[in-house]
Amino acid sequence: GYLPEALANYMAFLGWSPKSVQNEILSLYEISKIFELSDINKAGAKFSLDKLNWINSQYIKNMESVKLCEIIYKYWDNMGWEPTSQEWAIKLATLIKDSMTLLKDAIDQSKPFFSIPSIQKEGLDFLKKNDCKASLKLILNSLIKENNVKLNKEKANEMINEISKKHNIKRGMLMKSLRVAFFGSLSGPDLIQSWELFSENKTDISRIEKCLKSI
Repeated sequence: GYLPEALANYMAFLGWSPKSVQNEILSLYEISKIFELSDINKAGAKFSLDKLNWINSQYIKNMESVKLCEIIYKYWDNMGWEPTSQEWAIKLATLIKDSMTLLKDAIDQSKPFFSIPSIQKEGLDFLKKNDCKASLKLILNSLIKENNVKLNKEKANEMINEISKKHNIKRGMLMKSLRVAFFGSLSGPDLIQSWELFSENKTDISRIEKCLKSI
């Protein structure tokens, strides 16, 4: 689950503390330019898994999405997941990379985009407590009216704002209801960017329909 560059970076800083550098995320070339034997600590080096994980997460976060997509594609392939398109896969990699610590985290982070999750108790309780069925039906009807046109972020925001204004429903309530329909819970990645991906693989409507049946 670790990138070779992250491992090399971490190993370089074990027992070595350069005085002239503030940033701990360095390439091997950068390290070779500043390395001095005098900067090696006399005390024994202490291994820190938390530090290694943090460095790895920074490498993932700063990686170009196209490259990251190529790396994590094997995880998707092992799970039998087939991206809708190369463009869709790159968008998903961009969406989840800030939440990844290890490369294998791509499995859990990507799973909701390849299979419709079940509605968790917290999500179901929220929908019933706030009487969100009507809100979801309004979103569903708007999507059907659009004749399954692929949504982009601007169109998705426009749809939510229009429903909110026309039916006097708080935007936050619409967004939370939609999040439960998409992810089965009240947590998850950026909702509008996720909606764009769900629209591209044509599962946004089926997710809302499934959610409505469970309320």
